[in-house]
Amino acid sequence: MKISHLLKYIADLNPQNTPARLAFYNFLRHFQFFNEDLTPSVLNAFFFHALEYPHWETNKSSLGKEVQLLMEGFVRFIKMDFDFAQVYFPQHLQLVEIQSFSDLLEVSHAYARTRLFEEDKFRIIPDQGRKVVLVVLKPDQSVEISVFDKKFVIRGGQLEPLRTDLRLFYNSNLELKEGVVHCLEIAPYLLAQFTMHQGCPQGNLLRGYVFQKYQELNDVPLEDQTKVLFPLKRLEQLFIDKQSDPFYRDLMEQMTQAPSQLKLGDLASEKMARRTLEKAELALKEIFMGDKMLSMLIKDLQQLLQQKGSKEPVIWEKQHSRGLIS
Repeated sequence: MKISHLLKYIADLNPQNTPARLAFYNFLRHFQFFNEDLTPSVLNAFFFHALEYPHWETNKSSLGKEVQLLMEGFVRFIKMDFDFAQVYFPQHLQLVEIQSFSDLLEVSHAYARTRLFEEDKFRIIPDQGRKVVLVVLKPDQSVEISVFDKKFVIRGGQLEPLRTDLRLFYNSNLELKEGVVHCLEIAPYLLAQFTMHQGCPQGNLLRGYVFQKYQELNDVPLEDQTKVLFPLKRLEQLFIDKQSDPFYRDLMEQMTQAPSQLKLGDLASEKMARRTLEKAELALKEIFMGDKMLSMLIKDLQQLLQQKGSKEPVIWEKQHSRGLIS
């Protein structure tokens, strides 16, 4: 039983007819599932992501019943069995929103202890008092990152994060792994889900409670995908030493060299300095908030450029590997 078979079945029923059907159809079409088999875990992934949205949390019963009826019709149509007992239909789920951040830290610790192997090392890191980041160091020195917000659900008698697949996977050089699916919420109700291929993310950005495709990520280096790069870099500041991060090192080197290049007096040097300044200003605002050295370099370059002409578009440089915070 393949996801492609179900997509064709829903397409023939006109997925635009209802929001539930459209959300399910878009999710199946735009999310990446490596084996492409239609399993209970695929439906569970849809329901858990859907329940993050207030619309579906309010209408979880109608969502679950419509998808269940659709799936039952599909199974009869193709004359195959499907294990519905393994599906967490939302009308039967109990959602819990953790109000206290200290409680969120505690339940996240408890969840991590029950899900990790004995040889794994882990840390729970607060993220701006709204989310927590689970950093897991594996025996092979690879790193797995999970992000939990305040929405939890009771599964099998245990309190667990609603979404457990907001995860990033790094190799021992702390570079995003190839051959796995990375998933990150890069803004409220904007989801990035992608694989890496030769430094380029391949996947989609999905927006809203019907999982509309907002942008396709394909064959463009991560350093040029600012919608993904900046939230990713901001998250990495919680567990990666910025002094070992090539993105940070290269930016600081460019900012240090910009005043000397500007003294050459030619138009190309001025344009390059302005591009560097724009990149640094945006990085300070979105990633390296409060970095005193970067702030000082920005102010110095601003003073040198204050008599110059209009600014140019931002150009990004390619980055490499980095080191984990001890």
